[in-house]
Amino acid sequence: MEQGCNVKWKAWGFWALPFLLFVLGVAALKLAFRWNVSDATYFATGVAIVAYTVVTWKMRLEMVRQNEIAIQPLVIAGIEKRPTKTGSPPLERQVVLRNIGRGPALYVQVEDIKIGEIEDIKIGEGEWSQRLIAKFNVVDYVEEKKDAVADVTFYFSASGACKELRKTRWDFVSNLDPKYASKSYQLIASYEDVSGQRYRSTTLMGKGGIRLLGYDRLPGRTVK
Repeated sequence: MEQGCNVKWKAWGFWALPFLLFVLGVAALKLAFRWNVSDATYFATGVAIVAYTVVTWKMRLEMVRQNEIAIQPLVIAGIEKRPTKTGSPPLERQVVLRNIGRGPALYVQVEDIKIGEIEDIKIGEGEWSQRLIAKFNVVDYVEEKKDAVADVTFYFSASGACKELRKTRWDFVSNLDPKYASKSYQLIASYEDVSGQRYRSTTLMGKGGIRLLGYDRLPGRTVK
């Protein structure tokens, strides 16, 4: 019974306190500036409206923030053993994109990774350099708390006087696995939430271990 009384008093105080402050404010203005009751009331009412507007604006921003958090994806990269494209054993290590956020990640794009580079080699009058590049295919979506294998195409890219491009097979994952890697790399993934807001997350992979380096919101929204 005593607890019920306390609740009633708290509810009464919630409504009575603003009214009491308003009355005290009018009285203070009347005494301080020698205003009449009407002028003091109008001024106090204006102040109250401004204060209410500010509070309402802050509440709206908080509601928007909570709604965004509810659909905000967060994609990180890792290495796991998964079946090959043919589905036949044995399992092989592959780069996996995992969504640990609260909403689906749509149109996941991973930037190309330059694995290695050979020093410039002179051929005739020109020079050319060759590097191994891993190009990731777009993943349409990764559901909340789910993952998807990052499909990678490997090729050598040569530039300079002698240009060529040829596909090749390469043990790409070993370069990102902390157990075998000799360098560190950053895997940068960009993606969208269901409202079209774009995000970007960066995962460190390779010699420095595997961990999330950064996560931010990109400016602008995708036109639907």
